[in-house]
Amino acid sequence: MRNKNLFGRLARAALTTAALLMAPAVTRADPVFDTPAKVVTIPANGDQDAITCTFYADVMIRISGTDTPAPDDAMLLQSPAAPASSACATKPSQGVELPTEGFDLSGRKGNFLIFEASDPTGASGLIIFDARTGRKLFADGESSITVVEDVQGTLRLRYVRAINGSCSLLANRDGCWSALLASGQIPRGVFAGPPTRETCTRTYRPAGSPAVPADDPSMISYPVVLTLDSAGHASVQSAGPVGCDPMP
Repeated sequence: MRNKNLFGRLARAALTTAALLMAPAVTRADPVFDTPAKVVTIPANGDQDAITCTFYADVMIRISGTDTPAPDDAMLLQSPAAPASSACATKPSQGVELPTEGFDLSGRKGNFLIFEASDPTGASGLIIFDARTGRKLFADGESSITVVEDVQGTLRLRYVRAINGSCSLLANRDGCWSALLASGQIPRGVFAGPPTRETCTRTYRPAGSPAVPADDPSMISYPVVLTLDSAGHASVQSAGPVGCDPMP
């Protein structure tokens, strides 16, 4: 089960990111992801886990175990049959198996398939594939996607990058930050320094809720903008201040 406090923190982070990036409002006429032709779900039956197939005009993505916290690797099938349960029930003999165990399909934008961890704890995962070939193009740790755009075949993704730290920024602000820089978990030259003690105190000791032990490891997060082309060339730019939360 997802941690309710974590969900609330990530929701607030998403709102903060959207404000910082001045993201346009998403409307029904301007969906975040491309609208599939059809989504077919076959319920679990005995030893058979639930299966979900998402059909687009040119591909089908089939995932079994979608009723569990850890879905199986997805299958990408080109030029699928008509969107129907019969085309989804049996695992295709041909297709590309995507290394997405534990991930769900969040959606498609242009030629990009975006998967996120289905049952995240702390910083979750993000994986992006080429929808035409199944080639893995990008992976990162993240906590919430706010905007997805396809700009002339290039993906622009705005999200909160999140990192599960191995130490507490509240208990040892400077020492922990130095350790995170040394390990490469925090990129050098991006931030002037760690988040303020007050920033961490607000999340470790929220008003009206029990305090979290100060030495619990920190989850570090900051909004970024990803630009990714079909060749896998990626550019990630920081777009806001760094924050910290206690690991759930």
